[in-house]
Amino acid sequence: EQCSYSSKQLSNLKTHMKIHTGEKPFQCEQCEYSCTNSANLKRHMRIHTGEKPFKCEQCSYSATQLSNLKTHMRKHTGDMFKCEQCEYSSSNSGDMTRHMRIRTGDKPFLCEQCSFSCTQSGHLKTHMMIHTDEKPFKCEQCSFASTQSSHLKRHMMIHTGEKPSTRLI
Repeated sequence: EQCSYSSKQLSNLKTHMKIHTGEKPFQCEQCEYSCTNSANLKRHMRIHTGEKPFKCEQCSYSATQLSNLKTHMRKHTGDMFKCEQCEYSSSNSGDMTRHMRIRTGDKPFLCEQCSFSCTQSGHLKTHMMIHTDEKPFKCEQCSFASTQSSHLKRHMMIHTGEKPSTRLI
C-alpha cells in the first residue's frame, strides 16, 4: 500500500496507480508532454489548437480550462482573496499563497542536492535542471540552450535584431 487513495471504480484506481508507477501512456504528438489519462491529454491539446471552450458571459474572456474561467469570474463578482497585512488581492488562491510566502519568507520547496530553497514548486523544478544539466529550451539557429523559455526568448533577439524592452520595475 503506497497511499490512502480508494475508489469504487477500478478504472479510477488503475489511473491513480500510474502516479506511483510513473507510467504516462498518453503522449502529445506535438511536444514532450505525457500524462496518465486521455482527458488530461485532451485538455493539454488545447494549448496547441488554441481552443478555448469556456467563455465568460460578462466579457470577451475565454479559457482552455473551466478552473481558469472560475478564477476569472471572481473579478466580476468581487469575490477576491485578500491579504490581511496589505492591500494585495487576487482572484487566484495560488497567487495569494505565493504572496504570503514572499511576505513571510517561507520557502517550503527544498533542493536535496544543495542549499537552494524557494516559494514555488516550479522554481525548484527549474533549479533541478542545473544538477541534471537539462536544458529543454533550444535555439534552432545556433547551439544555445537554456533551462527557461524566457531566456531563450531573450536570446532569440540576437538573431532577429530585436531590442529588449525596458520595463519599469
